Parts: sequence; C-alpha cells; structure tokens
Amino acid sequence: MCELKIVITAWTLSVFLSCFQVAADAPSAGQSPANTESEQETRGAIDRAVQSLDSDSFQTREKATKEVWRFGDRAKPALQRVIENGSLEARSRATTILADIELGITPETAPEQARMLRGFEASSQAKRAEILLSLLKTDHAELASKLIDRVNDPTAKAELFERSFADTAVLTKLILSGRFRWWVQKSVEFAPNTHEHSIINDWLSNEKKLKELLDSDKLQSVIEALLIQEQTDEEQVVFLKRLLSITPLSAALLSEANVEFLLRLISIPAKPGDYQDLFLTAIRSSNRSGGIPSERIEKILKCIEGNFVQGFRIEIKLALVETLFSKPISFNRLNSSILTELFAELEKEEFDRSLEMAFANQTFTTSVFDSFNFRSLITWASGLPVDYRNRFVAHLTMAVRQHTYKAESLLKEPNVLKVYWDFVDSLSDKDVKSGAKLIVAPLMASEANLQEDQRNELIRLVLATRTDDVDATVGRLLCTPRYRDRIFDENENFRAHLIRCGQFGDFGIRFHLEPVYQNIFWNEKATSIFQDADNSRWLLSEYLPSLSPTIRQIALGALCNSPRVVPTWGGKPFMASLLALVDDQSDADIRARTVAASLRYARFDNLLDDDPKLPFATLFRDKTLPDTARAIFITKITDNQSYLEWLRQSDQADAFIDTVEHFFRMPDIDLMELNAKQGYVQLLIEKNRMESWFINLEQNESAKTNGLVMLTAKTDFFSLEVLEKNWNRILSLISTVEEPNQRGKYLAAFLLSHRSLQLYQQKRRIGELLRQIETQENPVVQDALLRSL
Repeated sequence: MCELKIVITAWTLSVFLSCFQVAADAPSAGQSPANTESEQETRGAIDRAVQSLDSDSFQTREKATKEVWRFGDRAKPALQRVIENGSLEARSRATTILADIELGITPETAPEQARMLRGFEASSQAKRAEILLSLLKTDHAELASKLIDRVNDPTAKAELFERSFADTAVLTKLILSGRFRWWVQKSVEFAPNTHEHSIINDWLSNEKKLKELLDSDKLQSVIEALLIQEQTDEEQVVFLKRLLSITPLSAALLSEANVEFLLRLISIPAKPGDYQDLFLTAIRSSNRSGGIPSERIEKILKCIEGNFVQGFRIEIKLALVETLFSKPISFNRLNSSILTELFAELEKEEFDRSLEMAFANQTFTTSVFDSFNFRSLITWASGLPVDYRNRFVAHLTMAVRQHTYKAESLLKEPNVLKVYWDFVDSLSDKDVKSGAKLIVAPLMASEANLQEDQRNELIRLVLATRTDDVDATVGRLLCTPRYRDRIFDENENFRAHLIRCGQFGDFGIRFHLEPVYQNIFWNEKATSIFQDADNSRWLLSEYLPSLSPTIRQIALGALCNSPRVVPTWGGKPFMASLLALVDDQSDADIRARTVAASLRYARFDNLLDDDPKLPFATLFRDKTLPDTARAIFITKITDNQSYLEWLRQSDQADAFIDTVEHFFRMPDIDLMELNAKQGYVQLLIEKNRMESWFINLEQNESAKTNGLVMLTAKTDFFSLEVLEKNWNRILSLISTVEEPNQRGKYLAAFLLSHRSLQLYQQKRRIGELLRQIETQENPVVQDALLRSL
C-alpha cells in the first residue's frame, strides 16, 4: 500500500486542532440535534436518512450521507445494521461514515484535515507520532486513544506510547487532566515493562526535561495532581519518598521558589516521623546534585523553625551541614547567622562532627585565613559555650597547621593576633589552650608584634611541650637567626633549648634535629658561648652524655664539624672529654669520621705532649678499623695544618704516607683528592717521597687530574729541585690530556709560572721554551704564551 505523505505546517496544525475541538463538541448518542427535537424524532430522522443511503438518486444519497454523518455517535447503531444487512451501496457509505465518526471527522472538518486523519494508519511512524503528540498536548486524549487503537503493529504501537511518555508537554497535560494513569494502563498491553513510577522517575530525573517543566511553572501543579492519584496517607507518603529520592527534583523543590511548597506538601503525613524523613530525603537527594546554596539554607532554617520539634531540627541541620560543606564553599558566602542557626542545639559530638566537615572543606578552610573572615569567625566562636569553644579551637588548630604560612602571615597583624589571643585565653581546657597558643610560636622568629609576656609564655610552652608539632616549631625557631641569637644571649635559656632538642621524638629527629644542632654549633655566637668554661664543661660532661645514642651521634657530628666551637678548646681537658664521647660511638665509620672532624680544627701543639701520645693522632694506623673508616680519617685530618705540622715533626710521617699509598692502590678506596691538597704534597716534598706521588699520577686518571691542578695552578709551591728533576714527566703528563683546550691551559699555566721561568733562566733554556711554544697546535694558546712571555 502506498504511504500517504502529509505535510503539517503551523497553520494547518492550528486548523487541525480546532477541528478536533469541533469533533469533540459533536453531539453524542442519546442527544437531540436540536433542543426541541425528541429522542423519538431523532431516531426517526436517522432511520429515514439511513434508508436513503441506497436511493436511486445520487443527490439523495449524498444528502442522506451528510445527514447521517451529522448525527455522529447516535447514528452508530443504525449504521451498523446497514453494514450487516444493507445493499452494497448502502454498506459502502455506512462503512465510510462510521469510520469518520470513529475518527472524529464531521462534515465541517476541512478536507485536508480529514485526509490526514483518514490516512493516519497509512502514515509513516514519525507522522503518526507527530499527530498523536499534537492531540495529547491539546487535551484530545480520547481521539488520540482511538487513533492509536487503529495501529495494528504492536511494536509500532508500543513505540508511540514511549514517544508520548518522553514528551514533557504531553506528560504535563495528561497528569493535570487526570488521564495519566489511564494512559499508562492503556499502554501496558503493548509495553508490558511500562510502569507509572518508572515513567515519572525517568522524566523528573532528566535535568533537561525537568527544566522544561520548571520553565512552564507547572511543577507544583503536576506534583499535586500526581499526589491526588494516591488514595491513602500511607500511599501518599510512599509516593512522596519516591519523588523526593529523585535528585534533580529534590534540588528543584528546595529552590527558593519551591521550598515553602515542599514544606506544605510534606505536612500531609499521618506520622510526624514521616514528615522528618521526607525532608531529610529531599536534602540528601539534593546533596547528590551539587548541594543547596547557602542563601537557600538560611531560608530553609527559617522555615523549619516552627515546623519541627528539636530532635527533628537537629537531624535536618546535620543534613544541611553535610550538603553545605560537600562542595567548595568560601567563608565569604556564609555569615555568622547561618553558622549560629546551623550549629545551634547540636550536642557536643554532633557539633564536633559538623566542624570536622566544615574544616575538611579546603575552600572554606583557605578562605578563613583572611583578616576579616578570621576575625568574624573568632567573634562567632566567642559566643559559643566554653566546652564548644574548646572543640572549635581544636579544629582551627589543625587547619592552621595545614596552612602554616597563611596563618602566620595573618597572625602577624596586631588586631588579628589580639582577637585570637584573647579568645584562646577564654578557653577552659589547658591542653587545648596550650596547643592554640603554640600556633603563634613561630612568630617569635619574625618581626611580629608579640607582647613580652606573650613571648615569655610561648617560650615556656615551647620548652615544656613534647609533641611532633612542637618539635617542628622548636626546629624552625632554632634555625632562624632572630630567635637563635636571642637565646645565645641568655645562658639558662640556651641550655634549656639544648635540653629540649635532646627530647625530640622520632619525627623531630628525622626531619629537624641535624640542621638544628648545626645552626647552634656553627653560629658565630657559639664561639663566645663556649669560651665560657662552665658552658663547655656542662656541654661535655652533662648534656652530651645524657642524650640517647641516636641524638648524641647527631649532636657530636654537628659539634665536631663546627669551625666555631672546637677551636675554642685549645687545652687538652676539653678535647679529651670530646674525644672520649666520640670514641664511644658504636659505628666505626661514624667514629672515624667524627674523630677526624673533631681534630680537623684542633690545635695539635696544645693537644699533644711527650707522654703519652694522643692515641687519636695515629688512628690511621689502627687496623681494627675498617679501611673506609681509616680513609675517611685521612681525608679529613689532612685539612688540619697543625696536624700535618705534628706529622712532620714526629716519627709518624712515613707511616702516614705509606698508609695513603696503600689506599691509593685499592680500587674501592678513593683518596685521590689528597693529590691536590697542599699540606699533604708539602709533607711528601719534605720527606722526599714525591716519586711515589708522580707514579700515582701516571697510573691513575683521577690522581692525574688532581695532581695537574697542583702542578699548574700552584707551580710556585714546588721547589726548583723537584721541578727540574721531574720536568719531562710533568710535560708528559700534560701531553696526555685529551681535550686540546684544557691541555693548552695546563701547559700555559705551567710554563709561564714564576718557578718555571726562573728555572729556564737559570739553566739558559729559553730556546727550549720557545720551541715548546712553536709546537703548540692551538693558535689561541700559542698566542697567549708568546704574549705572556
């Protein structure tokens, strides 16, 4: 069958729908065409017109057709009889008339619209849907029902129902007209999975469709119409819970325009508990769709004040706190009245949980550290009961630790600091108060305007409190010159801070202790501190021995490497005490390293006497130590010129050089930097041991690099005898440098040194120098040599 194609324009659709209204208003069976016409007369008129349908006259048949047609539904029984028993002509006309009556087509219907209705069954599925939805939107559900009944294909019929359920305007019209449930029930035969609850849920869960409903201002009317369908209070409560669990819908109902309607709506339940549950359902559901704006929360709080008993209000407030802080929200978006209302009536545990949610919101916490916001928050908290203030400060303290630099910058402002300090002083919990004040302790290292009594109290708290956070604060303070210099001026305070460092926990030891001791012992003022014999005696005899092994090791490492403290102990008693502590270290490498460090700045002329010899001076010979420990000792001790002087004057010099050369031959021990140490090379020259030094340079690339630095940068350090004896070896070493520029630089530095020129002049070998210059392949180096010469 050829598909009937119909084009619907805006004008034809409007005419079409107006014709539907005419059809709907057509008289039905049992009604008289005219008010004065009796039912009997009507039946007689119908019978006469029906009998004329097979008249011999065409004009009579046409006239009879229109007359029967105008009677509409009332003519159906007579037409049915003609179809069953009439002539062919009469049956044909009766069938056509009856079909038009079924479609709502009257003689007054425009021909174009009549063709559209008659062709509905033959139209494409898209056109059918277009016609059907137009009828449903214009309140012609019965006619739409008749049309869909004429669709024979069950799949096509089910699709048309689905299209109707997916259209917001259609659903709105069906619900408001009270026909929604009827239309759903009609669809069940062809779409068995269709259920009114799932239809509503899918519809109101779709944000785009929900917005269409909101834009039409029919949301409240639709919900009320749906609610009327439910017969009992219990059914209505179940229905409301189902509605309010739809996330976008809950958010819409909690909007400023609908929140009062929501309160009015849910006041219907028979049990007060249902009232609370429904409101909580709405709040929690809206929370999943992005929460409720703070300004709307304020309105909700006002709405619930007279509608709920205290217990219910608290539950709702907790839900509002959760939804408020579940999304990023700045403190600027709130005000003290909202916080007061939200947190009012809460028990301590609930208050604590609410604060935890608030300070877990990073946007909120960050925004608190603004001068105005911070003072506003403290002012609000000042109005809380004392116990609640303690809990508030505990959470604020944690937030400050997470935003240390912002908090410190803020608290430097005198007005902010005063507001905060006065508030903390009002706390009842001693530990909470101490913790809150310790937050301000880092300000002692800055130019903050702390009062003297505040500063003294903070120092007392810092010294008396032992926690990881305070360890970190102490560490930071002692690494800050302003604070550290202050305590160096007070002996007792200085000692108290050293004792506090000795009490660091594992966290403080791992992250803060080593730099702390370095900043103390390496400070310039340490020299004057430990020139005081009492301070030195206390440090070596009381303080260091009292420390745990781990902390003592860190303290000794910083002390022994300090160029400030050890040189002040020129006499043997203090050094002997220090070395005794060092010798007690269990790790051989650490012991050797620390001994070498402690002797690095010591003056050996004051430490050594004839009997007995200081045992640490010959630690390099102690074969009970690992080779690495002895190598560490040698590397560090050669920085001490007084030690090398002692070696030169003692009988230990050759043994020391032998040990070094032994280590030079060991691939896993690296002492090559000694080849560039002036003191060590001087010792070799004086002991006539340079041969082994040159051999080492010729055999080891690392040694050669360090040795050439000495030979070219410090040529004048060597005697003329050494240079003359090893002249060719030195030139040969330089020639083995692969990089041309570097090779040229070494050669220029060596040949043009004062010692080399002196040697050339004495031996009348200037010609040889010129030949060296002429053979230079690098013109830049050659030119530099000639100019210098």
